Amino acid sequence: MSVTGIQTPLTSEISIYPNPADDKVVITVLNEDFNEAQIQLTDAKGMIVAEGSITGTLTTIDISNLRPGVYFVSIKSDLRNEISKLIIR
Repeated sequence: MSVTGIQTPLTSEISIYPNPADDKVVITVLNEDFNEAQIQLTDAKGMIVAEGSITGTLTTIDISNLRPGVYFVSIKSDLRNEISKLIIR
């Protein structure tokens, strides 16, 4: 028996650390598709709490003004999109 149409998920090409984080988070891009991308940080209710741009392989975001909780980091380029979970303590 063979199964077709199921693809193995790609490994993440974006690294977000530290996670959980306190005051800053660093986003490392391992794929050139994201070198010029937009970042949105949303809370668990879907409200956008921060926005920015990635212009290289390393981006630092100040999160010291955000309350502890679960957030989602959405990174969108013309070629790809990726969403990662971020915990702020």
